[in-house]
Amino acid sequence: MDRANFVPNNANLGLLQGLIEAGLSDTVIGERLGINRSTVWRWRARLDADLPLEDGRGGNSGVHKVSDEQLIGAVGRLEREPFASLELVNREGNFGVTTKTLSKAIQQRTDIRFRRPAKKPQLRCANEVARLLYAQQHVGRTPEQWRKTVFMDEKTFSSTKDGRVGVWRPIGTRLDKEYVKETTISGRHSIAFWGCMTGDGMSQLFEVDRTLTSPQYLDILDNWFYPSILEHYPDEDEIFIVEDNSPIHTARVIREWYDEHPHLRRLGHPARSPDLNVIENMWAMLTSKWIPADVATPNAMRQKLNADFTALRNNRAYFETLTSSMPRRLQSIIDRDGSHINY
Repeated sequence: MDRANFVPNNANLGLLQGLIEAGLSDTVIGERLGINRSTVWRWRARLDADLPLEDGRGGNSGVHKVSDEQLIGAVGRLEREPFASLELVNREGNFGVTTKTLSKAIQQRTDIRFRRPAKKPQLRCANEVARLLYAQQHVGRTPEQWRKTVFMDEKTFSSTKDGRVGVWRPIGTRLDKEYVKETTISGRHSIAFWGCMTGDGMSQLFEVDRTLTSPQYLDILDNWFYPSILEHYPDEDEIFIVEDNSPIHTARVIREWYDEHPHLRRLGHPARSPDLNVIENMWAMLTSKWIPADVATPNAMRQKLNADFTALRNNRAYFETLTSSMPRRLQSIIDRDGSHINY
């Protein structure tokens, strides 16, 4: 029985009562009837209280306020335009019901749900091909190798948040292309940081100019990053680096610096692929519990970031968990032919 179509009529409630009296658990009953365990628990509580299991929905005539024909029309419109406003769909369809009633009908009688869309960088065909080739090249690397890989990036933090945007989509289709809200770089930024991390917990965070220059980046590599990496991995013949293809990272002076340090090998990160640089998850973790009062001024934001980073870097297991996810990420890229993945 489809969970969305479970109706507490006499037949269904009789079956539910029989399963309860047979001694089955709420979980097993829920699986058999396709309903939530909490729903089973509520009916069980009525039975334990010697209350009848009956359809108590007021005014239930068995006739839907939204007809099947109207529902098919609304769902068809949302399938064609998944980011459409339901209020507009209702008004243009002239269904004669409130938008709330239409929404309830869609969610109870179909597999379409209103959710916040996944936000991912726009991927063109060439990007997907590059991601797929990268995944195929590195999917065989072990978790141990990823644990010692250095993930690096710059991040500009902002006190502004994106508004809530929803999408109507079937269950289980969050990353299908037509339901993904692709993003571009925008927003009012406040403070920029450069950071790096490995699965061993080695991590650094430096405030930089919001427009980072190649001389500044060269100074970070030469005077901060390199001494630190030698301290953590003094016996490694090769140390692998993951960083994106921003103009700063590909500037001539930076390429020359890496040429002078051949044991530091960059993995050729594909463009538009923050989901393949786990430091992005660290950035998200640092801001996940922000409230406006925490970041009301640049100085308050600076203090909040440094405090949260200090606490996070003491959690070595967190960093190891991130780097150990790389084989799964790469396999997901392969499974989805280079498209967006759930990371």
